[in-house]
Amino acid sequence: MMLVEHEKRLARSRCWTLTICFGLLIVALLCGPLVLSMNADGNSDNKISTPFELPSHSKLRKDSGCDDSNNNATRSQAILGFFRRLGCPRHRHQDEKPHQESFSLTASLPPETSPQVPREQQQPSEQKQVYNQATVGDVDTVPAPSYAKSRSNTVHVASVSPAFPSYLDFEGLPINVTYDAQSIRLNNQGVVLLGGSMHPTRAAWRGQWERALDEAVHNGLNLITLYVFWSAHQPFAHHPLDWSLPYSQVLLQQQSDENQQQQQQQQQVHRKAEHEEKPVHVCQWELADAIKSCADRGLFVHIRFGPYTCAEYSYGGIPEWIGVEYPDIRLRRMDPTWLHLMEDYVQKATEYVTKHGLWAHQGGPIIFAQIENELGTEDSGFMQDQQGSKAAGSGKSEIEEYADWCGDLVQRVAPSSVVWTMCNGVSARNTIDTFNGFNTGVQWLERHGDSGRIQVDRPALWTEDEQGFQDWGEAPGQPLDYIWGVSARDVAKNVLRWIARGGFHVNYYMWWGGYNRGRTAAAGILNAYATDAVLCPSGERRQPKFGHMTALHQVIASVSPLLAASEALPRAQAATVYDEASGTWSQAKEQLAFTYSTNSQDSIIKEVIFLENNADETVVVRIPNVTNTALDEKEFTLKPYSAVILVNGNVAFASDTIAPEASAFSRTTWTEEDNDLGVSLLDWQSWREPVISLSTSHDCQQVESRPVEQTKLLHRENKTLGVWSDYAWYSSTFTLAEGPMDRVTLVIDAEKASAFVVYLDGEYQGSTDNHQHAEGLIRLEVPLLYNLSIGRQYDLTILSESLGYHNLIGRWGGGVGAKQKGLLGDVALVSHDNKTISLVSGSDAMQSTWCSVPGLQGERIGLMRKEKDDDDVVWDKVTRLSPYGSNQDGPLWKKGYFDTPLVGVNQRLFLQLTSGRGHVWLNGHDLGRFWNITRMDSSNNDQRKENDDDETRPNYSQRYYHLPVDLLRTGGSLNELVIVNVLANGNPTADPDDARLVFSWIETSSHQQHQFEDTIGFEESCLL
Repeated sequence: MMLVEHEKRLARSRCWTLTICFGLLIVALLCGPLVLSMNADGNSDNKISTPFELPSHSKLRKDSGCDDSNNNATRSQAILGFFRRLGCPRHRHQDEKPHQESFSLTASLPPETSPQVPREQQQPSEQKQVYNQATVGDVDTVPAPSYAKSRSNTVHVASVSPAFPSYLDFEGLPINVTYDAQSIRLNNQGVVLLGGSMHPTRAAWRGQWERALDEAVHNGLNLITLYVFWSAHQPFAHHPLDWSLPYSQVLLQQQSDENQQQQQQQQQVHRKAEHEEKPVHVCQWELADAIKSCADRGLFVHIRFGPYTCAEYSYGGIPEWIGVEYPDIRLRRMDPTWLHLMEDYVQKATEYVTKHGLWAHQGGPIIFAQIENELGTEDSGFMQDQQGSKAAGSGKSEIEEYADWCGDLVQRVAPSSVVWTMCNGVSARNTIDTFNGFNTGVQWLERHGDSGRIQVDRPALWTEDEQGFQDWGEAPGQPLDYIWGVSARDVAKNVLRWIARGGFHVNYYMWWGGYNRGRTAAAGILNAYATDAVLCPSGERRQPKFGHMTALHQVIASVSPLLAASEALPRAQAATVYDEASGTWSQAKEQLAFTYSTNSQDSIIKEVIFLENNADETVVVRIPNVTNTALDEKEFTLKPYSAVILVNGNVAFASDTIAPEASAFSRTTWTEEDNDLGVSLLDWQSWREPVISLSTSHDCQQVESRPVEQTKLLHRENKTLGVWSDYAWYSSTFTLAEGPMDRVTLVIDAEKASAFVVYLDGEYQGSTDNHQHAEGLIRLEVPLLYNLSIGRQYDLTILSESLGYHNLIGRWGGGVGAKQKGLLGDVALVSHDNKTISLVSGSDAMQSTWCSVPGLQGERIGLMRKEKDDDDVVWDKVTRLSPYGSNQDGPLWKKGYFDTPLVGVNQRLFLQLTSGRGHVWLNGHDLGRFWNITRMDSSNNDQRKENDDDETRPNYSQRYYHLPVDLLRTGGSLNELVIVNVLANGNPTADPDDARLVFSWIETSSHQQHQFEDTIGFEESCLL
């Protein structure tokens, strides 16, 4: 590996700052105490004139557990980290090893990006129940019970009141979880729960997960809802469940050789102590760790086991191998094979939670759990099945029987004290059915849920306050599939309307989406997940949504004692509205008020009124003040489709009014061309993967009369690997016996969310794709570049690419059988005069044979992770403007290197990719799919966007791919990026902008032109 030029460039880039840093070091010695105390209260007005901000709470804590030496951003002491963020180099020898001790700064946020309660509203802690004195998100430390004992300095949920509890309030003691018609009750206290969905499987590593949890606390949440993805924990057929989380095993493999002996000794100890049937991973990050991190911060947990999760996750979270091993299985139905597999998984999952003491009755943070997911009445065949069942005398549909079986299952395998939920549809009699949606919650409450028991003997739980998701090729303004996002104003309004009617549990789905790493994205789903959620996929705060929701949560927490103490839910009262035309006041149907009040002398808050305007016009309403006298009334102006909270007669929060400081932000982005970045991708090399051929390739070891279905092909290649690739090669030969064919089109029968690249005699012909978030057979076409002659043999090669398995199973058009990919039906040649020749065995087909090869060659030899390449892989040296190796067709592999940059607290490092489609690996970790597909408008035309030079450029679905700081190397080792582009055919010259390192961050701005907008898909809020 030739990196001489790289080292020279690094040396030059560091020299210019050396003198400055010596001067700063002197300043540090003289003023170190001042630097360390800056922003200690989180409200300092002193600003550092650099994007690299010193954390506002610079207390040091030593991490317990794993020595995660990969976390470069948070493993420095305060002074050293401060100067590194100013750009001072720390020269490291190539062989220098990472520090063995692991320190990190307490997670905290600079004041300019963290909405604060005004000082005049802050009161001593003993008055925390007083209105406008809520301290949700406070970061002062308390003695930490249970799991939090080893992390007593972490950010934690403040103790506001028993009605808005922190897990830490219970000090690790058993919690009795019950419920009534109004709320979940903890030790017989009704509680208000504000939750956010986050998936540890979509986090890069423990550090990223915990930073997101810190932000959840700052945002005012006291509950985290997480899915357990079965496929992530049992990706291999007939292997035991492995509860480790992404990258934990790969990161372990990167530890130095001198630690291996110690690790082997530890493994022996673990094998003796560990009774669970699973592989042994020393110091891994696993599901229990993610849950305990919630507990450390005072966050309760709602765990959703699935096994079907939906979640825009490939195969809905069900392992792909199940459909191959059991091809006739009916998923999520009363199929004995499915019931057996599901019961085995659920039993082991609940036993795992019990073993780690995570249930509330054990003193853990899990206060309720969910079995199955969204068994709605819109499921495939529900109505027909229901009619048939009733005609047969059973009185229930198969789906209803399955729901009851799920309820019986959890009674058999889980502790009896666990409270169970089932969401959005049919539910078992012993579970709480819950609501999923974004703007129809009121109607759901009015019909008492899907079971008819909500707010009768079950509380109203909103498990998924939908925040949207994104598909390849779609645009915020015209999503064809679902919703791209919801504005902060609308989210707040919907939450207020829900809580006003006694819905004392709200959970945002997603609150933080993260990224779909590896092959986890479902059919047609973007790499970045839930980009309009409160927290950006990269972990940045999406403003103004974050600030607006923080303000709402603080008010809800402060009034929670009055809400939870209500003996009965309030009835809607028509508000008195002023009619400007007649000059009179009258009651209206579209303006409603919901009142919570108390006569207790001990309560400072006497009355809370939720006031809403459901009309499309601004109105003035009048309501009695808390004294209820005719002469003491107040008037309020309500904007269209908005809601407010009145506390003791004063507006505490209005959904339509966003505080100026929540929008006062601007984004700065540096690329490699900026001198300030100080790092770039160097030493680019490339390798062109050869196109396989049935007649010449030694890879063709599986030759049959038909192409092998792709999932089966990948699985049967090596069952210990499971389904391990998005790709499969198919090759055949044909000879025209009768007449030439002109203007020929190759027609391929395939599954939706699939792509194909076609070669003829090794030469690229074209590509085609369907990227719908859907499933079902589809016919795709690729015009061939030249006419076909009679009597000549042609080699046809097709590279098949999966764009994800559909996540819907048994509902909304998703089938209940095994999902398939690859060449599924006919492959035919069609001429301009409709002459058709089938290349797949059939009555009218040629006598063709097909070679089927699983995966790319680069994947099979481990090109993205190997330190030493195979002898048959020769990397060509390339530069920005030079050819990518030899001028031939086939998937292009590239790799480049970069030094770990000095990442600031609020900065994010991205890889900008604007060419092709494929996968990208960082230090051996698959960061998922990338694609330069552009967003389409309603007329299916490419959208363009203006740049700073008033020119237009493509508006890509996703341009930036986050490089998590947790996965970067330290100790002087270079980071390696490997990219495979399957669309690089016929383009031997590199796009000079196709791969770039980018730094980006947001900071406060006082300039009126630099204001973040509360619009769906606003680009500056989250870099996409």
